[in-house]
Formats: sequence, structure tokens, C-alpha cells
Amino acid sequence: MNVNIYRFYLLLCVPCGLYIYGFFPAPYYISFLFSFCFLLFSKIKKIDKSAISILFIITFFYFIILLQSKINVWSYYLISSVSFLLIIALRKSIDIPSTQSVIRKTVIFSLSILSLDTVYRFLFPKTDYIENILSHGKSEFLFYGYKHSFLFLDSNFTALFAYSVYFLLRDNLYLFKHKKLIIFISLLIIFLTFSRAVIFTCILIETFRFLYSIKIDKKLKFVFLSFFLFLLFIISLYIQRDADESLSSKFYIFDLLFENLYNFNLMYLIFGWGIDNTRDILDIAAHSLYSTLLLETGMLGFLLITLMFFYSFIISKKTFWHFLGLAIAFLSLGMLFTPITIPLALNVMINSKDKINA
Repeated sequence: MNVNIYRFYLLLCVPCGLYIYGFFPAPYYISFLFSFCFLLFSKIKKIDKSAISILFIITFFYFIILLQSKINVWSYYLISSVSFLLIIALRKSIDIPSTQSVIRKTVIFSLSILSLDTVYRFLFPKTDYIENILSHGKSEFLFYGYKHSFLFLDSNFTALFAYSVYFLLRDNLYLFKHKKLIIFISLLIIFLTFSRAVIFTCILIETFRFLYSIKIDKKLKFVFLSFFLFLLFIISLYIQRDADESLSSKFYIFDLLFENLYNFNLMYLIFGWGIDNTRDILDIAAHSLYSTLLLETGMLGFLLITLMFFYSFIISKKTFWHFLGLAIAFLSLGMLFTPITIPLALNVMINSKDKINA
């Protein structure tokens, strides 16, 4: 075992979700910086030169747009991209047992802090939200009183974190004892975030996985899938009809996206107007990661980040469902930060061709 590279991965990956809302820098940043102390003394056997090239290019781009960005969220994007690409670039330097150990510790630690966050939300609900909702006779929206978080801005980001960890767990379930219990806990955490986008995506992906796995005639599978998609369409029409402000704004933002892209000057079109500036300019958050990237990092940033994910997918197509699940969830919400990218990177690493053929 290469002890230093193992310790590097432990510090880089295990506390990936250790953020405290309103506290900057995030506690995770300390672990991130300390991890490089071990990397400096590690014996690097092989480096994925393509991943390192993408790392240098995307880091250079982030520093180009630094002055027009807000440093807090800008750091989320930078550190999540750097850690994601480092995990993949150095994957050949860590052996399989060490990789498995890092994954187990990351999942257990992540579920622990997610469980604490869930308990916190129910022990200390937002009573002012609940009273306001009840005063307006909107009891169906009482869940908003439980959508805060001590980790992130709200429980939508907690849900994305839990969902990415869920895929890491599900795709590598053989590494864990008490499999049914840990899967149940993971799914319960997701559903108790009350994030409709992530819950909907989770149900959708699990249905697709089930239909894909059952051994029946392809035509019958197609019929089942078509019927399921039809039901989803009917449900979406119902949701849009009775949507609250939060949900309807997610549709409105796409209209603003195309309107602003059409009116952008060349510099804005290429580099965007800076990370975390959308609310100041449009008076509304961009919600969708795709619209966020296009508006705030421009076409160049959007293409570079897409390249980063596409390259990692090519390395490990076995993580298809992980990529697809996040891609669908990102239609409604999203931000690049380590609680999402590090579980994905670990999943790519353990299921890459290099590890499977080792």
C-alpha cells in the first residue's frame, strides 16, 4: 500500500460534505488543503495525462473569471473541479483495497452528517415559515418549514449530496455490511429533504433501472416504459397547473436564459457574467445547473465542465446511472461542489477499466 496516497484520498474524499451554511471557508477546505501535504510525499506511479490537462485548462479558466465572480461560490466550483479531476487523474496510483476503504469511509461519514442534518431540521423547524403557511391556508406546503439545513443553503443541496452518495453506495453495495439497512437509511434521508426534483429523479431512475434489468421481451419493456413516461407527462401537467412559486420559477428561468443569451455581447457569451451573479442581475436564482453555467461561465465554461464530465464517463460507463441521475436532477437545481462531484469521482474510479482489469 502507498500510505501517503491513501491518506491523500482519505482527506480529499471522506469529509467532502463537511460544510456549514454561512461559514466561509467551509470546514472541508481545511481537509482539502492538508491532503496535498500527503500528495507531495506520495510516489505517483501513473498519471492520467488527459485528466491533468483538463484540470489545468479548467483551473486557468476559473482564474480568468475570478474578478467578476463571488469568491465563496467561485471556490465551490474551483475546489470541486480540482478534486474531481485529481481523483480520476491519480486513480492508477492507489490500489483496489485502499480505494474500497476510501469509499466505505466516505459513504459512512457522509450518511452520518446527513442523518444529523435530517434530525436537526425536524428538531428545529422554521416555525415562522410554518405559521405563515398556515395563516394563508396552504397546509400542503408545510414541508417548507423543514427544508433548511445546517450544511447548505437549503435541503435541495442536501438532497443532491445524499443522491450522489446513494449512487456511490448502490453501485458498490458489495463493500458494505447490512446492505438493506444502509440503502433504507440513504433513501429515507433523500425523501426527508422534501426536494421534489431529487425525489422525482430518484423514482424515475430506479424505475428505468428496474425495467432495464428484468428479463422480458424488448417490445413489452417498450410498452411498460411508454406507459410510465405517459404517466409522468400527466403528472407534470398537474404539477404545472398547481405549481407554487418555487416550482413555477424553474420554468420561468429558461425563458430568461434564452432571452439573455440572445442579448449577450460577445464577452458575456464566451465567459458569462461571473459565478453567483445571476440573482443580482435577474433578481432570481438560475436553479438549473445548465442555465447557471451558461449565464455565469458562458459557452466556454459550459463546454469545459461538460468535457470534464464526459471524459470521466468515457473512463467508466458502468457509472451511467449515476451520471444520468445527476444530469436529470440538474435540470431543476444544482451547483458544482464537492458533496456532488467527489462521490461521482470515486464511483468512476472504482468502476474504471483500470480497476476492473487490475
